Amino acid sequence: SKLPIREKSFPREAELFSETEAIVKDDTLDHETKVELLSVPGFKDIEAFTLELFKLTRARTEIIICQMVLLKRFLKESKWSLRATTWRSLMIVSLRLAQRIEDNAVLSTQSLNRIYPLFTRSQFVELENTFLKLIDYRVIITTCQFQLQLHTTLRVSKTA
Repeated sequence: SKLPIREKSFPREAELFSETEAIVKDDTLDHETKVELLSVPGFKDIEAFTLELFKLTRARTEIIICQMVLLKRFLKESKWSLRATTWRSLMIVSLRLAQRIEDNAVLSTQSLNRIYPLFTRSQFVELENTFLKLIDYRVIITTCQFQLQLHTTLRVSKTA
């Protein structure tokens, strides 16, 4: 069967974040895994990936909240939505930027490749630069923004 690819009206910059080419070309992935990676994820898929990402990176609560603020800002400013082939890379890039802001530290290349082997280090640098450009380099997170996101996250987690 065919792989579920093509997302219509994808901005040129969004293609940078797309996993499609890397997934299709990866000979180590079987067809079923490729179809799964190219399909729209369910809540459980997103939750599992995100929890594993936070666990592997040992992200503190403050970094996770900053990551959410940056990701929301990115989606608002770029007028994009999370897509089947971009959500993982956007999660990782926003987390790396949040780490830089909060800790002035970032995942090592080795750790990044272990967590997310679909992109090279240089590709991630390009993704980070594009992300920053699309949010107009606005990385400052005010106390009010932080508290609002924390409150929202706590409210959502209580209902989940």
